[in-house]
Amino acid sequence: MRVADMQYAFPFLVVGITVAGILGPGFTNLLVVVSLWGWIYYARVIRADVLRLKEAPLVEAARAIGCSDTRIFFTHLLSNLWSSVIVLWTFSLAQMIIVESSLSYLGLGVPPPYPSLGNMIAQGRLLLPDVWWVAIIPGIWICLIVLAINLTGDALRDALDPRITQEKAEV
Repeated sequence: MRVADMQYAFPFLVVGITVAGILGPGFTNLLVVVSLWGWIYYARVIRADVLRLKEAPLVEAARAIGCSDTRIFFTHLLSNLWSSVIVLWTFSLAQMIIVESSLSYLGLGVPPPYPSLGNMIAQGRLLLPDVWWVAIIPGIWICLIVLAINLTGDALRDALDPRITQEKAEV
């Protein structure tokens, strides 16, 4: 977790620009940048959930009846981690769309023959005085896609998180 804390000290987009600038533009290099930085969020959330769950009554009950650590991990811990991972994945997806668009706008992401909203904005910025919609519409699409993904993630969190479901039932 110390490595993850050190990575948190540097802004994701700045590191992405640096690595993409060193490796050059391309889809593979973009995936390398995203993967090297994307694991931090999953590691922190999974670690926090495991620390919370290992003291939960369901794990204590499983230990009391003699379940092995492997069985407890696969049956009780993993089944309770999926909801957090799925919700985190939706939020990470929205962030990765913004990162890809930003890097493509700067010419460090997906190369121009391939479709990318960042490339469309970059090409449309030259035409802003005459045909403004060429740059504005891809920007609006990025906003709408990210908003839709975040709202989906929020709805999934409400549906899948047992603590929130329990609190609603108690009210």
